[in-house]
Amino acid sequence: MYIYLVAFSVSSMMFYLSTTSKRKSQKNFLAAIGILVLAVLAGLRDASVGTDVNVYGRALYTGALNSSSFVSYYSSHVTSLLSEPGYYLLTYFLSLFFKDYHWGLFVYQLLPLIFVYLGMKRCEKLFNTPVWLGMLLYDLMLYNYSLNIIRQCIAVGFVFYGVTFLFEKRYKPYTILILLAVAFHTMGIIGLAILPMYLILQQGKSISQMKQIERGVIFIILLFAILISGSQIVAFLVSRGVLREFYLEYLSGGRYSGSTTGVPRIIVFGHIIYTLVLVSYKRFTDRRGGESLFLIMSSIIVGIASFAVGYIQYIDRLSFFFVPLQAVGLANIYNCNRPKKIYAFLIVGFALVLWYYSFVMKGSGETIPYKFFFA
Repeated sequence: MYIYLVAFSVSSMMFYLSTTSKRKSQKNFLAAIGILVLAVLAGLRDASVGTDVNVYGRALYTGALNSSSFVSYYSSHVTSLLSEPGYYLLTYFLSLFFKDYHWGLFVYQLLPLIFVYLGMKRCEKLFNTPVWLGMLLYDLMLYNYSLNIIRQCIAVGFVFYGVTFLFEKRYKPYTILILLAVAFHTMGIIGLAILPMYLILQQGKSISQMKQIERGVIFIILLFAILISGSQIVAFLVSRGVLREFYLEYLSGGRYSGSTTGVPRIIVFGHIIYTLVLVSYKRFTDRRGGESLFLIMSSIIVGIASFAVGYIQYIDRLSFFFVPLQAVGLANIYNCNRPKKIYAFLIVGFALVLWYYSFVMKGSGETIPYKFFFA
């Protein structure tokens, strides 16, 4: 357990020092250390650290090593139009140079960390987001999950970075990054749904409070309409060969359609608190042009998904694409407090409690205890 906390602390400290440094070369060096600390930790882990590592991290890498060409390797895994070609191409490319799958585990973690960091840097430029705090919250919220759901968290990095371009109405880089996300994991397609969400919730400089409330209500209604019709949409896409047949297992009657744990009340409570914090400081973040309404709704989505886990297994994984946005919103509040250190202490402490409950007590993703592969 402690190795994660040490890595999170060292990484966050590097990002903090990078921000305060005046020399560009030193800034980049310290930021690189902050990223590498966490990527190396992921690369040195045993295959038992992370539920799906033996499948997506080890078996697929071994398959690439034993394949005569990328075409034969990829064709053996194609079951639908969206069959994650980016992930298989990356794995095959790495296998040409490295025979040990731990290099794959290192790179699979390096990619999302780089793009989440780049996204945080863009938010720093746009909203004065403290990168060190945003990255630390991301680590506590999603890092351990990323050791399990490898492909999806690579897509999360691309989607988050892409969404930061929406804040400047730059749709071309956003589109390219979303397509890259889909190439690594099918659920990256959620990034496309974020565009209409943003268009509805964007605030600009002249949107009245009442108008924001109206937009929020419209979005919530549309969100529930999509959730209600979600099963039909998935079934249709599977029937057309767009999605893998495996996704039917999440629908009614499927293997993962029910819950084995019930509603995780503490986690749901945690996301309610996060959302209330964002709402409480909304008028302050509005002054800084922080797209607070969009970030609040992102937090609400995470909360709804965490509640829905009590009825559909793994539905919370859909919300992981919104977790970095939730982290940005919470980090932005740091600049709205005079006792900044107290706020940082409280919000990080609260996130740490939820981390401990999820990964230590409940064993989510089976990432604790941590084991080195050479131990």
